[in-house]
Amino acid sequence: MLPVGCLDGGRAVQGAFGKNVLVTFGLSTYVMLGLRVLGGPLALPWGLYVLICQRTPEKACLNDVTEVGTWRKALVGTAIILVVLILLPVWDELAEEVGIGLVNTF
Repeated sequence: MLPVGCLDGGRAVQGAFGKNVLVTFGLSTYVMLGLRVLGGPLALPWGLYVLICQRTPEKACLNDVTEVGTWRKALVGTAIILVVLILLPVWDELAEEVGIGLVNTF
């Protein structure tokens, strides 16, 4: 559900917020994948794959004039925030403070 190009997240963001917001989300997602902020050790290969294979422009919607409802915008925004929270790595101090994961103390 990453908000990039022709992936599910990209289509959801474009449908809810428009093409300009998709470009902004896509650029920030590419930067985070390139810096390995999202997704861990497979972020760079996945980012390269998406950059090379998923860059085809999306077909225009049948009705691009009518605004999307507030509930759908809120749902897409919540889904994107949830995806980012799931894919962001958690550092050891935060994991220990929250009480999640395995923390080795030597």
